[in-house]
Parts: sequence; structure tokens; C-alpha cells
Amino acid sequence: MPASDNILLRYLRRLGAGSLFVSVLIHVIVAIVATLYVVSSVAEKREAKFQGGGGGDSGPPASVTHSVQMARNQPTLSNLNKRLAVDSPDAAVGLPDLPDMPSVSVGGGGPSTGPGFGPGQGAGVGAGTGKGPIMPAFGFRDARSGGSLAGRLYDLKQTPKRAPVTMDLIAYGKVVDEFLSRNWSAEVLNRHYQAPEPIYTTQIFIPVMPADGGPKAFGQEKFVEPKFWLIRYRGRVSPPSSGSWRFWGYAGEVCAVAINGKTVLVANHRDVKTPRTNWQSAEAPGQPAGSGRLVAGDWIDLRAGSFVDIDILIGERGGGTFDCFLLVEKKGDASTKTAEGELVPLLFRLAPSDTPQAAKAPRFAPDSPVWRALPPPKS
Repeated sequence: MPASDNILLRYLRRLGAGSLFVSVLIHVIVAIVATLYVVSSVAEKREAKFQGGGGGDSGPPASVTHSVQMARNQPTLSNLNKRLAVDSPDAAVGLPDLPDMPSVSVGGGGPSTGPGFGPGQGAGVGAGTGKGPIMPAFGFRDARSGGSLAGRLYDLKQTPKRAPVTMDLIAYGKVVDEFLSRNWSAEVLNRHYQAPEPIYTTQIFIPVMPADGGPKAFGQEKFVEPKFWLIRYRGRVSPPSSGSWRFWGYAGEVCAVAINGKTVLVANHRDVKTPRTNWQSAEAPGQPAGSGRLVAGDWIDLRAGSFVDIDILIGERGGGTFDCFLLVEKKGDASTKTAEGELVPLLFRLAPSDTPQAAKAPRFAPDSPVWRALPPPKS
């Protein structure tokens, strides 16, 4: 036994320990020291390894591949802009410039026909100049945000319950004459079929087009043939400036105007008032445009800011083509005269619009002032 063990044994015996106890204690100490040595040696030789799942009993574990797929809906610039929020007003955040978009004025629905106008059924789509929307020929299906005229379609060939009515050129003229002579009495027109929904317009400027454009404007082309119909527009308007004004009108069949219930213009084939003038073509200034003829109405004194009731009646007899124009003139307004002294009336309108000059339509003064209007009556 080594000398060190003899010393430890002599020390333990002095403390009173027996031989058996000393022997057991020595073995325990040796076992602890050996265990500590083995554990420290194994820990130093172990290598850290990462293996994905798989493997099993068939062989070494398969390598792990992480598949990454892009989201189906990638974020767009507009979505990113919507999601971006800056808590501090001083934060420096730079966003890319959005691309320039073309300015487009849109009416409603279907395809356009004619020189710059749709068939009137809320149609008419075209590039604007920023002055306002292109007006459908007969009006919009929905009420305008500002003032406008409410139009109602009447079919003189049918009763309110859609029973047929015998109608010809003479009978049609008699209905119009009775309506005007009775101070625009609704009773006369209410004898006939009325389209269930109105349309809304801010001007009457309809270049030549198929006569079925009127019924189409109200969605009534399946119920109303394109002849012997009338449209009555109503509203409350105020002129852009005080003074004496008069209307100039033309229609292939009927164009009449009343102010506060009094007829101030009748322009149709049966009753042509004077003075009258051949309109000047936009394509060939100084030359008449077809057989078009503008008719002047009576002078009326109007005051800016004071609203008057206005009624406008237009209509079609034959069923071929239709056109109608309503312009205005202010007495003493030099801006409506050419250098040669010819009259170029103003466009009668209740809102800014991109109305183009048309080849088969009367010329009108550019930048015609806008009349004020109130929301139209419900009925």
C-alpha cells in the first residue's frame, strides 16, 4: 500500500474508524473520481450535429429541404400605401411617385353613337378637357349632385295602361297644341303612357341621331316605338347675369319653352315664329348646316339669383332621325356677335360640360356661362 494510503489509514484509525469502514470509504472516493474523469472526457469529444427528420431504418436520414413559395397575391403599390402609417409627423418617409393617369369623363352605360354623344341612355364616354362630363344626348339616368332638369317620356300611341291609341301626324300636332294652349297642363300628357323613371339633364343639345334614342334614354325601347313621343323637362333656374334674355331653339319636330307657365318659345314645323335664322355650320362657318333653322323666342327680363320655373318640351313624330338644340341670347351682349355682326348664341346649360361643336348643329359661343339650377321637382 502506498505511503499516502498508510498516512490516511493511521489518521482515520486515530479518529476511531474500523478497517471495514475505511475500506468502503476509499472505494467510494475512487469511484467518484473515476466517474468525474469519464464524464469530462466524453463531453469533450462529442460533436454537435443537426439532422432533419426522416431516416428511419432504411438508411441514413435524408437531407431536409425547405420549400419557399411566394404569396399568390403580391402587395401592390397602392396596397402598400394604404397600409403605411406614420406615427410621427417628423418621420422621414419617402414614397415613390404614382404614375400619371389619363383624365376621363364618364357618363354611364352603353356605347356611344353620333358626333360625340351617346344614344342618351346614360351613355357617352370620352376624354374630357376638365370642364365637366360629356352630357348624354337626353340625360343621365341618375340625378345630378347639383341642379338639373328632370325629364319625363310620354308615348302618345298608348294609354297609361298601355292600350293602343290611334296616332298620326295630325293627331300628334293636336296633342301638342292642346298642351301648350292649356298652359302646359299635365292633364293633357297624363292621358298617355309615361315612362316609370325620369332622367336628368343640364342642357338640350342633341345632334342628329336615330329617333329611337329618346325611348332608349329611358330604357323604354322595348315598349315605345321611335315615333310620336314627347319629353317634358322641368326645373328651376336663374340666369348668370341680370338682363333681357331670349331662347333660340330648333327641333326636327317640337321644341318649346315656358317660363313661369308662360310659353316664350315654340320652334317646330307647324308653328315657326320670327325672327329666325339658318344656323351656321361648325365645319363651314358662314354656311347653313343642312336645313337646320333656329327660331327666336320672346324677350324676358330675368334677374340673377332669382329662380324661375322652366318647362321644355321636345318630341318626335316621324320616327326616322331626331335632333334638337336650345341656345340663349342676352340683349346687348357683344360677345355673342362675330366681327361681321352675326349672332352666335350661347349654349344654354346648367353645369360645365365638354359639349363639342358638331358639324350638323348650330355653332355656339365658347365658354358659355352656366345658369344656376335647383334640384328638380320629384314628380
